[in-house]
Amino acid sequence: MYRLFYNREVTGDTLFVVFSSETIPTETKLVGDVCALFKDGALIGYNIFNAISHVPSLPKVNLIAPESSLIDSINEVLSSAGFAALESYKSSGFKIAKVLKVEEHPLDERRSILTLSFGGSETKETTTRYKVNEGDLLVCAVEGTIKFDGSTFHEAVIKNIGQQAEIMSGLDLKINEEGHAPYIPEGFKEGEDFFVK
Repeated sequence: MYRLFYNREVTGDTLFVVFSSETIPTETKLVGDVCALFKDGALIGYNIFNAISHVPSLPKVNLIAPESSLIDSINEVLSSAGFAALESYKSSGFKIAKVLKVEEHPLDERRSILTLSFGGSETKETTTRYKVNEGDLLVCAVEGTIKFDGSTFHEAVIKNIGQQAEIMSGLDLKINEEGHAPYIPEGFKEGEDFFVK
């Protein structure tokens, strides 16, 4: 999984291709306007400078589900610099989950424990401060998902409860400014990718 970030007003005309948001590079290689970033020999990202001159159709937003034509344009830039091309974008990491069970948290009265179904027999456990009901569909970040703020979600155990998914609000998803409630999607089924269909 990788994520594209481009915000000309904040970071200038640079497209960031991020494979590992938590890794600090130990080596860089600059060819023309492309800088490849490595950690102990492993590729962790690209910085493409003067991006709009190379990819004129580049949207000025964080790119969660880029069109294949955009990936093709980026790959032309990478290939011309002698670097490995990007794979087609198959998963955003933001999955649709159905709430199977809501339970009281024994150690935190402000949170509930949720059992979530991601389709088939796959279930995950997490906690939330949001008000949710059994049967609700939610958008969740799963293991390894690079979120809009650049951080990566990792499963953990907090207060003896598994945190195997992170429930997203509209603000988390950059859909609206509502950060006090989960985003309830319409027209989706459990297990589907919210951004990549």
